[in-house]
Amino acid sequence: MPRKVERRKALVYSSISTSREVSNLTLRAALFFTWLLPSLDDQGRILVDSKLLKAVVVPMMDDITARRIPKLLAELEAQSLIHLYRPEGVNGEVIQVKSWWDFKRCASLKRVNTLRPRVGMIGSLEVNRVMEGPESLSNGTAP
Repeated sequence: MPRKVERRKALVYSSISTSREVSNLTLRAALFFTWLLPSLDDQGRILVDSKLLKAVVVPMMDDITARRIPKLLAELEAQSLIHLYRPEGVNGEVIQVKSWWDFKRCASLKRVNTLRPRVGMIGSLEVNRVMEGPESLSNGTAP
């Protein structure tokens, strides 16, 4: 019996097809990046876990294995599409899509934001100051 898939209204903007950073990716990395977007939380973040990313992002693509995902992430980071960082209190790295609001719009934000932004970011917006610490965050919004 097929599993029930949660349906969320989400739109990937067509501007992704004219992005210079995306156009510099290999086809595998471009596919992985565009298919990654619907799996992120409402601030453009997800834990780095190769097996989970394989299962969630590209489960039917035999060509993209869990072992290949770290290389794809390195390619995305080299093109400045993502940040990889380790937040305090989280076991492992987190992916933050840098241009989240340029590529994706969520009609209904059902995914709760549970991952902390990297230092220097509030939500997915880059800021020019370093945050004072965990107490300066209130549910991922500006202090």
